[in-house]
Amino acid sequence: MLETEEFTQHVGAKRIYHVDHAHLDGSDLPVVTKPTWSLVQQYPDGSAGAIGAIETSPDGFIARFTAEHAGTVTVTVAAEVAPRTTATKTFTIRVLPQPPVAAGSSTLQVSQHRNGPIHH
Repeated sequence: MLETEEFTQHVGAKRIYHVDHAHLDGSDLPVVTKPTWSLVQQYPDGSAGAIGAIETSPDGFIARFTAEHAGTVTVTVAAEVAPRTTATKTFTIRVLPQPPVAAGSSTLQVSQHRNGPIHH
């Protein structure tokens, strides 16, 4: 069984995903068609739902996913690499709620000093 890559993203975040078109030997695959991105989205309870939105670059090799709700998104990217041959890659995005801000988190402090060098 093939291992599926898994990424984590938080609600409200936008992340970029890039698909490389490399053969197992490292050479570029000759992509014949623009890659297509398809999504299967599920809420944490397993029901189908709209977890977020995806937008792709004009060439189809880069996509931006904007997470709007917590859940799991299974993404499949497919492109024709030769007549009657399609390369596919499936990965999972786990969308989690924003982590709570820790109480009393540190802040920056600014102080004034006499003129001097600014390089350390």
